[in-house]
Amino acid sequence: MKTVWCDIVDDDPCTKEVEAFVKGQVEEALRACSLLVEWQVRVCWHQTNRGTPFSWDGALETVTSRAYGIALVDHNLPEPEDGIAFIEQLRGRGYSGYTYIHSGSAKSVLEAIFDSNPTLLQQHGAGVVQKPPEPVYPLNKKVQVDLKGARELGLDPFRVADPKVFLENPTEAALCTLSAALPLGLLREARCSWPAAVEALSESLPGERDGADFEGLVRAYLCGKDVLVAIQAHPHGRALNGKHRGPNIVDALETLRKAATGDLKAWNAELTRLRNEWLSDAEEGMQG
Repeated sequence: MKTVWCDIVDDDPCTKEVEAFVKGQVEEALRACSLLVEWQVRVCWHQTNRGTPFSWDGALETVTSRAYGIALVDHNLPEPEDGIAFIEQLRGRGYSGYTYIHSGSAKSVLEAIFDSNPTLLQQHGAGVVQKPPEPVYPLNKKVQVDLKGARELGLDPFRVADPKVFLENPTEAALCTLSAALPLGLLREARCSWPAAVEALSESLPGERDGADFEGLVRAYLCGKDVLVAIQAHPHGRALNGKHRGPNIVDALETLRKAATGDLKAWNAELTRLRNEWLSDAEEGMQG
């Protein structure tokens, strides 16, 4: 029988009631997915010292060591967004279990947290759940969804495919978009017309491997291929449609397509504008 560890990370003291509730919720999800006979659920509470991020180290080390796990992290440890930072550090250390913001906040607050962290929270094996007594977003339902998702993805229960995809950032996504668009401008300059540039770039696209990376998807879209859904589903696409305050990926690509019908000067002007807005946003984020 395999063990799944439910690690509760909170700055409040442990309560047996919450531990029992979490254990029961995960067992209920396993039962609903016909997996309870294969798994035992254990709960561990990690109380972090208020106001001292260094106290995270022990919890990070223990949680990361789990072969199969669910990390339930309070949003305030004790400051708002501390829980997000803790989960980012978990993923950065290679934690491949499920990660949920575990909060007693109101439904509207949870929704705001979820909406503002698409790359970290809006993927398989991640999300927000509400603490008892009457959770609007119950743990058992979320675990059921992720267990079913694991089955569809061919993954073991309580494992994600790649922890790194939770850490994609808007700056990298923006640079990939600009890098993908640059060859069209260069080809346009050499061949004097947009159709000739698109034709030249289309010939260099790797066929069935168009979607193998984000730059390939963007190039394919700019060459007229219907890959917008795949772009939006990619972690880079989600990053640019989420917290980033600059142009989102759909607006950016639509703007570039429109600019392509004009002269080369208009195309280069749009590329420069996008670059300045995205990188200016990134600088503000680092300062703030």
